[in-house]
Amino acid sequence: MSRDRDVRERFGEPDAIEASPRGGLVWRYAFSEFHWPAGETDVSATSSNEQEPSRGAQILAGIGAWFGRAGEAFGNLFLFPPAQPRPEGLRHLPARIHALDHEFTPDGTLRRFRHAPREGPAPVPKSA
Repeated sequence: MSRDRDVRERFGEPDAIEASPRGGLVWRYAFSEFHWPAGETDVSATSSNEQEPSRGAQILAGIGAWFGRAGEAFGNLFLFPPAQPRPEGLRHLPARIHALDHEFTPDGTLRRFRHAPREGPAPVPKSA
């Protein structure tokens, strides 16, 4: 039978570890297989026909960036604690979610495992 180190090599670190009712441990994993909407992929791509911004637009963008940095520095002087960066937002896409449970005996031997796929929404970053 497999040992806990074999499972860790194959699946990585578990999402959750719980005590088993039989005295061992249960490692829980969840993997999502996304169903991407038509015309959208999981790889970020840029259009090949994007045009270079004009010189005036570049100057205005530079001025706006300078004011943004100056405002941030000013805010950091008077606000404590300084504003913290926010994590990127998430959106939910339809997916097949594969739930894996591995139950180990107290000595680390795999007693049994369970695979339970289900359909449902899964989070993905808004930029993807």
